[in-house]
Formats: sequence, C-alpha cells, structure tokens
Amino acid sequence: ISNNSVQNDVDGDDAAGICIRDGTVTIDSNIISHNHLSSSNSDTAGSTGIYANNNQWSVTIIGNTVVGNIASGTRKTAGVLIRESSYDPKYVTVSLKSNLITGNIGNGEGNSQAVLIKRTEGCIVNGNTIHGNNTTYDLYADFGNSETLTAENNDWGATNSDQIRARIYDFF
Repeated sequence: ISNNSVQNDVDGDDAAGICIRDGTVTIDSNIISHNHLSSSNSDTAGSTGIYANNNQWSVTIIGNTVVGNIASGTRKTAGVLIRESSYDPKYVTVSLKSNLITGNIGNGEGNSQAVLIKRTEGCIVNGNTIHGNNTTYDLYADFGNSETLTAENNDWGATNSDQIRARIYDFF
C-alpha cells in the first residue's frame, strides 16, 4: 500500500484509515489523515490511522504521515495500533520506521495514545517523529514484563528525558 491519501474515513466500530488483518504487507509513503473512530465497544481494540491486527504476518510501516486522526469512545488509539500475534514470533516481524505521527487526538474517558504496541517480539519502532499529539501518551507499550521493545532514534519533540518518559507508557 503505497503513495495513497487515506482521509475522512469514519467508522463506529473497529478501524478508520488503513486496516491490516492478515498477510505480509508494506505500508509506505501514505498520508493518513482526518479519520475518525467512535465506539463504545470495549471488547476489542480499535484505531484510527493504521491498524495492524493479530494474525500470521509481517508488516512494514515506513515513511507515512499519520496526522489529525481522532479516536473517541472507549478505544482511543489515534495513530497506529499494532496488535499481538498468536503465532511464533520468529515468523512475524513488525517495523514502524521513519513515520511522522503528529496532531492525532484521543477523546473520551481514560488514557489515549498516538501509538499502541500490544506485541513486542519482532517489533521495531525506530526513526519516527512522534509528538504533538493530543493524547495521554505518544507511545503506549502494553505487554508483559519479560518482553522488550526496540524503540531507538525517535524524535519525541523534547530533549529532556523526564518529558519524554512522561509521554511513554511502559507498565514495567
């Protein structure tokens, strides 16, 4: 999926923007903007922008602009959501590289995030610009304490380590 403009998609349930559920895919050099997800269903996660759901796949998300997306209701990922895979992680890779993720909005009760990572094995978040979002967190790492996430050389819009840490959620 390359060189597209995906905008003004409105969904009341699962995902607005680009939604990947299976297969090997590269999402490259797209503009994903002004999509809106509004849902009261808290049973499954949803997202505006880019939604990569759990299945046996490898996905590369590179060089995209994800801006001005709105997620409201109970599922508030207003940017990029990468869900866990139930398959052996050595066969599943996810790369989120060189993207601009800014100006996204999470409305509603509780926390919201611009990027939600719900799996980490084989997941790399490097070289992105992730800031200026109207969300509780720019990056929300939602996984167990034995897992690590590679997130290097990202621009968080600040140089003060306390300011950067305040915009990243990692329970452990």
